Amino acid sequence: MRAIILLLTLWLAGCASTVAIDYRPEAAFADYRSFAFTNTEKNEEIRSLDGERIEQAVTRELTTRGLKTASADTADLLVRYRVEDTIEVEASGFGYGFGFGREHLGIGVASVPDVHAIKEGKLVVELVQRDIRQVVWRGAGQRNLTEQMKPEQRSALIERLVRDMFERWPPAAGS
Repeated sequence: MRAIILLLTLWLAGCASTVAIDYRPEAAFADYRSFAFTNTEKNEEIRSLDGERIEQAVTRELTTRGLKTASADTADLLVRYRVEDTIEVEASGFGYGFGFGREHLGIGVASVPDVHAIKEGKLVVELVQRDIRQVVWRGAGQRNLTEQMKPEQRSALIERLVRDMFERWPPAAGS
């Protein structure tokens, strides 16, 4: 029974998303009332499928916390986002070797574990204070956002990353 609980705990820990938050401590987060998205994708007229998912998730999180949508000309915060490609190197299997030698000479043979690169995406969301044009908050999360995912999986993953990013919004002084 303990082994099952340990395995379940390790599996759930592996599912936990990793997010990093950074912000300007001097920013007056309580004063922000509205937000708007700024064109952040390479082709600004066309929004990607993931772009739509990201905007829906960010809108849900910010409106839940009392902010309202506004035009880019009047919003307190401009939201920009991007998905950065990252490469994760993964090794599987094990290596072994053997050899022999005599009087400072030797020969050996070894095998190495299989190593392959996994392309993943890291979601970065930044909030820019419109009037001073400075980033006041940044969230980044990486968790197996791959091209092979089904649409439902991508949506759920993006929702979770964004929710985890905004979990401690607004930042409290000293946190």
